[in-house]
Amino acid sequence: MAVTARGATFPSTMLALLAAVVACELALAEPRPATLTEPAVRDFMTRQEAAWNARDARTYFAFFTPGATFVEEARTNTGGVVRYGSSTLAQARRQAARFFAGAKAQDRTVVTRIEIAADGRSARVFGRKVTATAGGARNRCAETTQTLAATSGRILSQGETSTAIRCRDAGR
Repeated sequence: MAVTARGATFPSTMLALLAAVVACELALAEPRPATLTEPAVRDFMTRQEAAWNARDARTYFAFFTPGATFVEEARTNTGGVVRYGSSTLAQARRQAARFFAGAKAQDRTVVTRIEIAADGRSARVFGRKVTATAGGARNRCAETTQTLAATSGRILSQGETSTAIRCRDAGR
């Protein structure tokens, strides 16, 4: 069987082949989920911290999934961990607004370890964070953990756990 279009005649097998080629091109053109690499994770962490230090809540919270959870803990003198708070994304936004209104502190996080899943779709990021006030008069130190996921071509955090530690332990 042949098909005529604009005065030209095409065999049906040729049209089927053309349709298959077009379908393949469309499938390849769809955005593919990003896979995580160590440089991409480090870049994500740098941009996230820059948004926080710029007091840009809109940009900072755009780095998180809608279901992100923020956990606050403290390490005891004996090495145990006491959980003292947990926030949803909406609660964390409100808390950040209050913090930004009064604090002049800056965060500095050093990524200490990145564990990328075998499929490259998620990663756990471990770090040490020092929050210092202007002039360094007062510091708060913490171990941090975030789980990142590659979704729809973007990297997003599923939340952060921040475990307060003595600042003298932050360098270890």
